[in-house]
Amino acid sequence: ICADGKGPLFISQNPYELTPTGGINRILAERFFIEFEGRDSTQGSLNEILAVYRKWKEFLDAQGIPHVALYSGNKSIHSIVHLETTPFVPGSEISFMYSRWTHGVAKLLNTDKIDFHCGEPKRLHRIPFSLNPKADRRAIPLTNNMINDSNLLWNEIQSPSLHLGEYRLGNGKKMPFEEF
Repeated sequence: ICADGKGPLFISQNPYELTPTGGINRILAERFFIEFEGRDSTQGSLNEILAVYRKWKEFLDAQGIPHVALYSGNKSIHSIVHLETTPFVPGSEISFMYSRWTHGVAKLLNTDKIDFHCGEPKRLHRIPFSLNPKADRRAIPLTNNMINDSNLLWNEIQSPSLHLGEYRLGNGKKMPFEEF
């Protein structure tokens, strides 16, 4: 973790209950994380994974399942599906479940754009607006407009309107959040 705004910041998708010695007693499954991964960080690749993500979003919306999406800052879109909190003991069926869910999504969407390594309950994901040093871009929460209009998302990627600690005004000036 880097607090100077220049390095990556991550958070676990699910909280843990710890033992008195600091080990993991239980994983509280609250979220299911899935990564739609492009071949590179170009606009064309982004358009491809957005098309797949839109199918996933349509499925979740039709089922009434709450979810959010985040551009990774490089070549992926992260989907975070909110679950009813369920405690699991580490090493139990939870890892198998997450793996099966990930493979099930790939089959449902008929896609090879999913990173199967992310199909596990302890996966970390980027904190919104934190820097992804691989592409020197920020992780961006996706709005419905960005999901539906890839040019809008691409413009936000190229020239972010929000940053850690500041807001960029239309005239190019920056205003620290504490001034609001």
